Amino acid sequence: MFFNKGQRYWNVFGPVLKEFNEFCEAYYLGEINQSVFLLNQLKAKICVMTTPQLEIINLTRSKHENLEKCIYIYKIKNMIELYLSELFNNLNNSSIQYIVLRGYEKLPKEIGNDIDFGVNDKHIESFLSILDLTSHNHGFKLVRDVVRLDLIKTMVVKDDFFIKIDIQHRFSYFGQEYYSVINMINKRSYYKDLFFVPTRNDELALSILKEILHNSRVRPDKVQYLKSLFEDYGLGSGIKDYFSNNSVMHLNEIMQKPEVEYFKKISLSIRIDLLIQNLKLCGLLNVLRNIFLFCWIKYFKQSYYDIYFNNQNHTNNLTKIN
Repeated sequence: MFFNKGQRYWNVFGPVLKEFNEFCEAYYLGEINQSVFLLNQLKAKICVMTTPQLEIINLTRSKHENLEKCIYIYKIKNMIELYLSELFNNLNNSSIQYIVLRGYEKLPKEIGNDIDFGVNDKHIESFLSILDLTSHNHGFKLVRDVVRLDLIKTMVVKDDFFIKIDIQHRFSYFGQEYYSVINMINKRSYYKDLFFVPTRNDELALSILKEILHNSRVRPDKVQYLKSLFEDYGLGSGIKDYFSNNSVMHLNEIMQKPEVEYFKKISLSIRIDLLIQNLKLCGLLNVLRNIFLFCWIKYFKQSYYDIYFNNQNHTNNLTKIN
């Protein structure tokens, strides 16, 4: 017997009940007081519920001689794991090219601050469609947060609980590309048969460039972790596509003995080198266009990607976080 207190708990029971398929019958027991009264009149060998207050509603083995087990389904942690497992499974069964960029070691059971995806820019709408459908199936609402030229920040929200999901289809600083998502995806690997991740040296190169370009530093708590990655894997070769040999040499030298102040010293020269290399690769007009788009979207056009959201089945009335 499964005791479900309402629609908001379907994300917990749904994946379990789907395994039983046609063997289940549903009965409405009324409002909470009435349903608890009727529940205590029922006979079952196993009772499955989300409430931890089993003794308070008198579902004890002494009262129900046939009740052998009371199973409590944990809501929050189970909710995260069930949701993310289904999301990864749906993505893997599609043709969408994606990677989980970093901080994936404890997924799907635990999340850090957010989940960062790298996605082929041709598959953004399909990715959002799967994210929208999976979220809806688990009682979440997909919400658009801040956007940038190459980044869509989203949240999936349920009551007071939310999961931040960032979607990047290009890595750029002020509109200037500094690492290739497509090349990272082409070299990806399958992590623990769960989801796709970049190579470790690509992860290292991207992390260092992101910190230096966007923050002019590498956070002290990340220095040793990045150093260990460098010692084991080295910098990703993709860095040579966007920076001069001189910059690549400096980064390799610094990573051998990384110090926070060294990263600060080279941040300006790295940015200048990135601009020069983008001018060579893309030409002046494209560089100016990307700078304009970056500023326009950041300051005036946060709705730039809303067409993708409005095309989803469950986000027609798009919720935005301002």
